[in-house]
Amino acid sequence: MGIQFARNGKKAVDWDARVKTLGVQFDLKPLGQKGVVLLGHTESRIEELKNELNKFLESGVMTPKDAERLKGRPQWHGSFAGGRLAQQALRKIGGLVSCGRKQKLLSQTEFKAIDVLRDRVLSAPPMRIQSTNLRTWLVFSDGACEGENDQTKEGTVGASSVNPEGEPSQ
Repeated sequence: MGIQFARNGKKAVDWDARVKTLGVQFDLKPLGQKGVVLLGHTESRIEELKNELNKFLESGVMTPKDAERLKGRPQWHGSFAGGRLAQQALRKIGGLVSCGRKQKLLSQTEFKAIDVLRDRVLSAPPMRIQSTNLRTWLVFSDGACEGENDQTKEGTVGASSVNPEGEPSQ
């Protein structure tokens, strides 16, 4: 799979059918799934992140330093899970990083962003990697909605693709 890992030292782990390292779990032989590898987060990492998000929901307060530290963790977690809502929620948390205040009471939309991240952390399945992925076309798409108000807003969608050989497609 092209994964590089420490073979000695404190970060080295014994590789087997299921490996846990640095909060990530590789399941090289998932039950009943031939030719599939699952890559996800360990239960302890999920629990840790859930508890941290719950702390902010309960206190209703987050400093810019808290936001900066928090932003990277769901972002890493979300890189396995994906999702537009999680991306928007992370953007909202990122806005707290540069707000310039010592401490900030969370707004209703910030509460909602943290709640979305918590739900995503709890429900995101591990990423499936299988041999058919080797002949996959990648499609990168994005949408935008621009304008000052509902009458002048315009939506657009764009996409580009890359063939299995890694070349952009026309």
